[in-house]
Amino acid sequence: MTEAVSSNRSLTFADLAARERNAPQSDRAEQFRAKRKESVAETVGRQADFSTSRAESLSRQADQLQDRARRNLQSEGLGRRVDITV
Repeated sequence: MTEAVSSNRSLTFADLAARERNAPQSDRAEQFRAKRKESVAETVGRQADFSTSRAESLSRQADQLQDRARRNLQSEGLGRRVDITV
């Protein structure tokens, strides 16, 4: 009889011990998920910053090319539009 009682006690104790072990594991799992979400958010933020910087850079280059094209058109003068060779 004592064996049955002691085995029941050990099962109960084992259940409690398993619950105690699982609680920190679930906490660690939740912390891991939170850190992973934070990491993903940081990565997405960096990618967005990079994309914004890239778009601004391309916009500046396009403006510079347009300005250069306007200057070239203005400086061509009449000699490039009309053939004045004799």
